[in-house]
Amino acid sequence: MVRYCLQVMDKTLQSEARDSLRNWLRTNRLARHLSMRTVAARLRVSHTWVAKTENGERRLEVIDFVSLCFALGLDPSKGLDLVVTNLSSHSQNQYGALKAADGPTGWGGKRKR
Repeated sequence: MVRYCLQVMDKTLQSEARDSLRNWLRTNRLARHLSMRTVAARLRVSHTWVAKTENGERRLEVIDFVSLCFALGLDPSKGLDLVVTNLSSHSQNQYGALKAADGPTGWGGKRKR
């Protein structure tokens, strides 16, 4: 699992996953006919916060993501599933399928004295 996490830190993969999540949030906001100002009022933030988040000018932290989902009436786990699917498909294409027996390399084990 650690090896998988380290491998997905590739900037390209992160960008694609972030883009898909931002598009998912924007699409759902528009489908519910909610303006950025309405969502911002629900979150008690400025409308520019919502705009910058949707446009990728601001990183979306987990707590902010969950709050934004609740403000939009969305299930946050569906957005996370989208990210996991996006990352795992790209990771398998680029690095090959990970074996269950693969553990973290160079971590843990016995310490030499």
